[in-house]
Amino acid sequence: MNLPSKIIEEAYSSLDDLFQQVKTLAVSVFGFPKIYDHYLVYGYQAHPGPIKSLRELDLLLLLSGEGTEVALSPLDSQTYWLKINTPNASLALYPDGHGYVNSKKVIDSLINYLSSLEQCQEVEFNLERKAVTLKLRAYEWSFNLIPAVPVDNKLGERIYYLIPNAQGNWGQITIENEAKIN
Repeated sequence: MNLPSKIIEEAYSSLDDLFQQVKTLAVSVFGFPKIYDHYLVYGYQAHPGPIKSLRELDLLLLLSGEGTEVALSPLDSQTYWLKINTPNASLALYPDGHGYVNSKKVIDSLINYLSSLEQCQEVEFNLERKAVTLKLRAYEWSFNLIPAVPVDNKLGERIYYLIPNAQGNWGQITIENEAKIN
């Protein structure tokens, strides 16, 4: 049985509401990662059509990688690094000991700041989803915020995203048919 359209509309509206709260944090709190002015709905919710259940909503929280450079680990073809090229790089507040962005520090920062949201009931890192999972009192469902750094080629075309790999580094995802912009 499919969910009623009213519940689905409320769910999508809740994503917008949450993102507005996150945007407010991003511009008003020093240390919150710099984000884009939109997000991507991710996973099955990004596809038109009926939704049978709603336990969680996934969104890619797009982080600015300005001032960083992508490097592939020479030890593991699935591991990426973000080199901090300038002291004022958008993710320079989260360095590891070698001048790269530590994704664990980014996650910890998001958890810290998102826990201050008025309606926050619980916030934690979901290792399986590579996401910060947020439960708000106002909704039956939870939100998976997946921090993602967009990577463009030299022509300015988006080619993939880097998401935390839960070990301090980054992993690559492509989402051509898996997301829609909001």
